[in-house]
Amino acid sequence: MNCTTTLCLTAGGRPDLLDTTLETLLAFNRHCFSDFIVVNDFGDQATNVIVRKHLPQARLISHERQRGHHVSIDEMYAAVSTPYIFHCEDDWLFDPVCFIPACFKVLLNEPGASQVTVRHADCQRTSGLLPEQVYCIADSQAYEKSKVLSIRDWGHYTFNPSLLRRDLWATIGPFQKYYKESDVNDACQTRGLTSARLVPGVCRHLGGGRHMHDNMQRKNIGMKLRRMYGAFKKRTEGLTLIGS
Repeated sequence: MNCTTTLCLTAGGRPDLLDTTLETLLAFNRHCFSDFIVVNDFGDQATNVIVRKHLPQARLISHERQRGHHVSIDEMYAAVSTPYIFHCEDDWLFDPVCFIPACFKVLLNEPGASQVTVRHADCQRTSGLLPEQVYCIADSQAYEKSKVLSIRDWGHYTFNPSLLRRDLWATIGPFQKYYKESDVNDACQTRGLTSARLVPGVCRHLGGGRHMHDNMQRKNIGMKLRRMYGAFKKRTEGLTLIGS
C-alpha cells in the first residue's frame, strides 16, 4: 500500500462521466492511493451515489450550495495528510495501465516540476494504447517538459489529472485567491516551476460539450471588474478631459 498519495477529485452534475472516470482510474491504480477525498460542489445525490459505489471509504464533501471550483479544491487539499496529491476531475477516460509510479519518478528527478500531468497530448485519439506502450509508461521515466509558448500557455500548471506535491499548494495557495486556472499557472511560472508530462499520456477528456459552469467564478470576476471600475473612477475624479 502506498501511504503517500491522496486521490482528490472534483465532481458534480455528471454522474455518468464520473462513473467512467472512477472505473477506469481505479482499475489499475487503486492500490497507489492511501486516502480518497471527493468534493461534490453541485450537491446532487446521483453523484454521491456513484462516489459511494466506487469509493465507500472516501471522505465525501457534498455542498448544499455551490461554493466554486477553487474553493472546493482548497477544502479538499486542506484535509490532505499525505505529502502527495493526485488531482482529478469527473470527466476523464484512463488507459488500462498503472501510471502513478512513473509520475513519482518524474517528481523525484525534477525538483523544478510543479506537477506531472498525464493527459494525452492528442486527446482526439480514440484507439487504446498498445501493450508495449503501456509497459513503457509503467516501467520507464519517459516524460517531457511542456514547452512554454506564452504567459497564458499551460506550461506551468493545470487542473487536468496530475500528480503534485501538497507543499506546492501550501506555498502558492489557497487557490481561491486566483480568479482563473491561468492565474495559478502564472504563479508557478513566477516561481520558475514547469509542468512535466508523461509521454504519451494515459487519459482523454470525456466532457466535451458538457462543461459545468462555475457560478461562483462568474461572481468573483464580476466583483473584480466592479473593484477595477471603482478604482478607475476614483483616480479620474476631478480630472478635466482635454478639449472639454
